[in-house]
Amino acid sequence: MSRSLAVLPAVTGMLVGAARLDAQQGHTMFRADPAHRGVYEAAPVTTLGGLRWRFAADGPVRSTPAIFDGVVYVGSGDGSLHAIDLGTGEGRWEWERKTLLDRRTKMIGDRTTLGAVAITAMLALLTPSPSAAQDGRQPSLPLLYTADVDHSSVGFSVLHVGITRVRGLFDRWSAALTWDGDDRTRSSVTVVIDPASLDTNSDRRDADLRSDNFFHVERFPTAVFQSTAIRRPEGGFQLIGRLRIKDRVQTVTIAAASLGDRATERSERRGFEGSLTVLRKDFGVVNEGNILERMGVIGKDVEIEIQLSALRLKPEGRAYRDREEARSVGAVLEEVLDAEGIDAAVARYRTALEDDGHSLEMGLPELVTLGSRLVLEGRATDAARILAVYVAHQPEDAEGRFWLGEMLAEAGERDAAIEQYRMALDLDPLRADAAERIRYLTDSRQRAPLVAGSEPR
Repeated sequence: MSRSLAVLPAVTGMLVGAARLDAQQGHTMFRADPAHRGVYEAAPVTTLGGLRWRFAADGPVRSTPAIFDGVVYVGSGDGSLHAIDLGTGEGRWEWERKTLLDRRTKMIGDRTTLGAVAITAMLALLTPSPSAAQDGRQPSLPLLYTADVDHSSVGFSVLHVGITRVRGLFDRWSAALTWDGDDRTRSSVTVVIDPASLDTNSDRRDADLRSDNFFHVERFPTAVFQSTAIRRPEGGFQLIGRLRIKDRVQTVTIAAASLGDRATERSERRGFEGSLTVLRKDFGVVNEGNILERMGVIGKDVEIEIQLSALRLKPEGRAYRDREEARSVGAVLEEVLDAEGIDAAVARYRTALEDDGHSLEMGLPELVTLGSRLVLEGRATDAARILAVYVAHQPEDAEGRFWLGEMLAEAGERDAAIEQYRMALDLDPLRADAAERIRYLTDSRQRAPLVAGSEPR
């Protein structure tokens, strides 16, 4: 007991009074920001923008790290304790709360280290789990998933002479899912399709379908489905919503099924499939003057099939592209913001845009990573100010407008956020994610027009 108590002053010095939960040994700084929710990093002290390694665990950090003999001990939000090799970032072991004593006895032989571990574990177990208010996060927006179009599809088929089906796909489309994990019937979906992108493996037929004989894509550049309700009958679920093709809107029901979900350290993915059958004449996709139509060669019904891999990148899983040859502008701005404040960070970003962009990784993803980290820390207003500089510099970038809308919404600036989402839609009518955000913020799922900016030309 005496040897364990002997390390108390040293450990206590590491465990209290550290705003960002930093600890240092030799030439390495260990950083465990609570807002990173279980992501721990080690960086060279001389170049703090660099990164030696990253270690991820479930739950937020619940104590400042203690370092002994090249091993970092950190308590996690689920009551477990992690031992991480300071040099490599490899996890040596993890203790679960219910078996803490037994596993500690088996794995640690040195009683001095045992004392340090015991104090770290004690603080982790006694510290209450931070709520959204306690750790600064304000989750004002629901979870939003978007279609991974490389692993999803929207297809259709029509009978030909009543005996075979001609199939086609749409190459350009997007989908967004607002997800309510507590009550899935409160979730909603928007799908936006570019009908000009249809492909039935026949150039002549495709040109006819795009013409005013059928889809009239020059006048009607998008087709849109937006759910208005979700029902869960036995064996699956139904999406009830409004489908607009050309200038016709009909209420339809999509029979759907969940194919499962999968999560990684950086992302969450949910799989769905659905189908519906519509009459072409209900949407004006007919050519009355065509003899083949009058002969019934072209089927009246269209079967539509959807395979959706819905993807969400976790804010806490985003990482800067910080390299020796080109530092991330997001990482640089985060350092300036922490050291000198938001005004200095904005000024530094403007300078980077004008002078030294060639020496930094300047892409929008770096700013999105910074903004996501700031939102987790309850600093969405700072994130919005930085994204606003980007948008002022790139006003025609729909992606930038969308992310500025995200930061403004998280900061509670509802009207300003809606304006940015609408501008993103104007610039890119296929942005289903912006349409979903507008629906949520206006609380008009039953009444909103089918995607602002998608009216006939």
